Amino acid sequence: MYSNIFIVIGVAALGFILKRAWPQIFNKELGEMLLSKVLFYVVLPAIVFLNISQLKLSAELFLLPISVWFISFFCFSAAFLYAKWAKLEDKTKGALFAGTTMINMQMVGYPFISLTYGAEAFGRLMIFEFGGYLLAFTFVYGLVIYYGDKSRTEAGIKEDSRETRKRIFQTLKQKLIAAPPIWALFLGIIVNFAQVSLPDIAKDFLDVIGKPAFFLLLFSLGLYFEPK
Repeated sequence: MYSNIFIVIGVAALGFILKRAWPQIFNKELGEMLLSKVLFYVVLPAIVFLNISQLKLSAELFLLPISVWFISFFCFSAAFLYAKWAKLEDKTKGALFAGTTMINMQMVGYPFISLTYGAEAFGRLMIFEFGGYLLAFTFVYGLVIYYGDKSRTEAGIKEDSRETRKRIFQTLKQKLIAAPPIWALFLGIIVNFAQVSLPDIAKDFLDVIGKPAFFLLLFSLGLYFEPK
């Protein structure tokens, strides 16, 4: 386990060192492109689909996303009561509710879990994260937009409530549609339940695409890292 910790830190450190040595090539912009474009839209969906489609599913696994929702709503309730007691302004409420309600690892823990506990544990983590992603792209985004609209109203910018609800719904729909890892996990569960056996060439293709996932993630974090 300790060797895996050093591997995780070492790859991130490599990105940081290269950024300091050749900032014209290795910089935060490159990290953002790798993390938010290549990794999120291409590499991560491949590895998620491959792992979930081959994971041994059981009823208890589906308690994982439900547990996310229970924990999150408990935290939201506590934050809501505190916000009411402290009489916080709306934009502060939005930030507080988002921070206390959202549960996800932001991919930071993926490499360590996979290296330490294997593909099955990574698949379980993906199902847990699925609950967090759904919550983030629906309820949490809705909270932020709602309290943002209230702040706009206080600033004198009036907006019809129907238009506000319509804009919230459209934003949430766009976020869900534009999240390939969620679709990859959902499709992986369908393939798994249908007991569809993927051809070897398909498995090899997805495996090749997914292999750089953890390196790209940790390397990108190294490019983002700025000690202060």
